[in-house]
Amino acid sequence: MASQAWKKILIQRDKVTKTSQQFYTTSCVLQNQNGLQILQNLKKFRASGLLTDVAVCIDDIKFNCHKVVLSAASPYFKALFEHSNTDTQLIHTITLETVSAGGFMALEDYIYGSELNITLDNVVEVLEAADFLQFREVVEVCSDVLLQHIDLDNCIAMEQLGSAHMCQSLANASYDYIISHMEQIQDSQDFRSLSLDVFLHILSDEKFVYRCHLDVVGCICRWVKCDVEVRSASLNSLVKGWSLTVEQFRHLSEDYPFLTKVQHLLVKEQVYDILDARPVDCHNVPVIVPRDTVSSKTSLLYYLDMETQRWCYLTSLPFTKRSMYSVAAYRNCIYVCGGEEDQAPTNEVMAFDERTRRWSDRTPMLKKRYNHSSAVLLNRLYVVGGMNVDQRHLRKDAEEYSALTDQWTRLPNLLSVEGIGRCAVVPLGEYLHVLGGVQSTTMDNRIVKKQHMMCQYYDPHKGRWEHNNKLSVYQVTRNIKIGMGDCLAYRGLLLIIDEDSKGRKTKIYNPVTQSVEDFTRSHGVHRFGGYMIMDDILYCTGGMSDKFRANDLVHCKDLTEINSPWQMGPSMVQCLSHHACITIGLHNSEQSRLAGTHSEGGQNKTVTATGEGAFTRL
Repeated sequence: MASQAWKKILIQRDKVTKTSQQFYTTSCVLQNQNGLQILQNLKKFRASGLLTDVAVCIDDIKFNCHKVVLSAASPYFKALFEHSNTDTQLIHTITLETVSAGGFMALEDYIYGSELNITLDNVVEVLEAADFLQFREVVEVCSDVLLQHIDLDNCIAMEQLGSAHMCQSLANASYDYIISHMEQIQDSQDFRSLSLDVFLHILSDEKFVYRCHLDVVGCICRWVKCDVEVRSASLNSLVKGWSLTVEQFRHLSEDYPFLTKVQHLLVKEQVYDILDARPVDCHNVPVIVPRDTVSSKTSLLYYLDMETQRWCYLTSLPFTKRSMYSVAAYRNCIYVCGGEEDQAPTNEVMAFDERTRRWSDRTPMLKKRYNHSSAVLLNRLYVVGGMNVDQRHLRKDAEEYSALTDQWTRLPNLLSVEGIGRCAVVPLGEYLHVLGGVQSTTMDNRIVKKQHMMCQYYDPHKGRWEHNNKLSVYQVTRNIKIGMGDCLAYRGLLLIIDEDSKGRKTKIYNPVTQSVEDFTRSHGVHRFGGYMIMDDILYCTGGMSDKFRANDLVHCKDLTEINSPWQMGPSMVQCLSHHACITIGLHNSEQSRLAGTHSEGGQNKTVTATGEGAFTRL
């Protein structure tokens, strides 16, 4: 009776119409929490042969498996079993000839146990098996592991492995290592296995570092000698563009008689007057590029002569009143994109060709922007974020540029931001990572700018952005403030430089293990400075000290020796912050030297840093 009375009162008041019955369960969804247990049971079934219906045979070793499990895990097996669904075509045994037993065993454990143990002993055979069976995520992890272990003994094999299995980042990193260490590699056993296509590409590459034509032709001869009968047919293509004097040719042909076949192509009386001959010397050098010609009051670019250890004049920027543009080294040219001039953003793009020592215009970016960032990944130039035309909103888009077509392509917007600027953009493996910087947010109809503490990466193969949650959480929990140029890629690792204060630790991020570790202490004098890695040496140039004054200091560290002390490098020509430090291959031909003179007031003069530029080691 009491219950009925209450019910009547609730209805009459028309305020609360719910009764206790409405909270009773009428339906629910039960989540299966036994997924791991199911996998463990399947693994036991496989070990005991229970309910297995297919045998995979490799090198006389038989692996008893379940078709449904293999099909669910591998597109290769799924396609194989789908096309054998009739009684006459039922497959009970599969023989794999291109996969090793060790590689398949590791993948089988991965399929049935959800864990894959990758070591330096099995990484190659796991990669090969994963590529054949279409485990692409495993291939990428194996590629990232190998990327961190490229050296003189394996770089050629690594390049071939990366090319064969479409691991572009591994192939590119190995190729870059080969091209910068050719002098040492040509004496190794692996040099004989270098393919003709790769060798031709190296010889014509702008990044190819060499001392003289004689060294290059000698290298060609050593490669041909490994298989004279086959490789001598390619001599014409190999020696194209290289020249020797009569005396040089005579001495070299005594050791390599087959060289006489191309004497008419090689021998030049006046080597350096031949227009089609390559410059006589090429070597990598660090280059300082100001990012602000207004505040710094300079538009001069300097490079560090590695022999004399002095900073020397390279060129001048083609403008004097522009700031907050991006700088990148792309195809051995220096690209300057966008910026602010006369209080307005621009989308102009200019490139400095090291060969001609001249600037030229490129196709403008699709959008005007300044305070953006740029980087090069897989032979493409990328620009990310920056200030919009209204000079209030930061942009959240990105663009991709190809030098082959001289065209820009718009990319999808970045994730979870209204806009971003001054971020670190770093190529790592096959992905373009974006970290830190400043982001804009709209609050109460106001635009608020704050530190961006997240990380995401662009996958050019899928054409989309993805979050890197591990690095994002690390930045937030450790309050790591990352700005433009504060991150560098090194042998498949990410170097995070923290120069906000003296004594802070520079960090190393490993994308394979997704771990962050302390690396070395910073100086605290290179805030807003320039950072670069060349030949395993980390360079920290200029920037601001604790007193917020620009300095001309240069510090260097050998990354191959973690405990090695910092060394003092040659001081820059002037105190400078907010600049870029990049690497290009410098050709010291007579033509380049003449083209590189500094024009001022109609008169040409060569500028060379002296005094302060003298190299001093501590």
